Amino acid sequence: DDDGAREMLAAARRVANTEEIKGHYEAADAYLKQGKYELAIEEWKKVLELDGAQDAASRFIAVAGRKKLEAAYAEAQRLYEQGNYTDSRDQFDAILTQNPTDLDVKKTIDRLNLLLPVVQRADDAGPAGEIVRKAVSNFVAVNGNVRAAIVAVRYAEELEPDNARIQSIRDVIERENVSEVRSMDPP
Repeated sequence: DDDGAREMLAAARRVANTEEIKGHYEAADAYLKQGKYELAIEEWKKVLELDGAQDAASRFIAVAGRKKLEAAYAEAQRLYEQGNYTDSRDQFDAILTQNPTDLDVKKTIDRLNLLLPVVQRADDAGPAGEIVRKAVSNFVAVNGNVRAAIVAVRYAEELEPDNARIQSIRDVIERENVSEVRSMDPP
């Protein structure tokens, strides 16, 4: 009977499809645990190709996309905290390409771009170098403490009064935060 054979063939395809889908979910989960978000997303896309009704795969794709950007954002932040401003800006540019509506990233890039003509790296050893990196981190970070940035860069300048680069960094930070500078006691 043709109907019975067709039904058996359809059932066999569903079982095979289910096993293949399960394999893609397992592979995606393994990639996600390893932080390989792009590979995990590819596996979930394969699930959707096999069965477009797999809403979980769509949700997992969105989660992995956010996780991927979180890792990139953390790396960009780590770079500027270590004083590598050029690479940090490049990393933020890459994030903005993937998520062009992220206003915080745009603001961070703008702040880094203000500093880059003055300093591309701040990896000086010693107390003044560390203080400058903290000052710049507070200036660049969206939720940074501008007042702390100003105080820190002024202190670094006291430690190394002849350091033209520190003076230039102070000039940028103070120029961009005139109202905050006016509300503070003079150095």
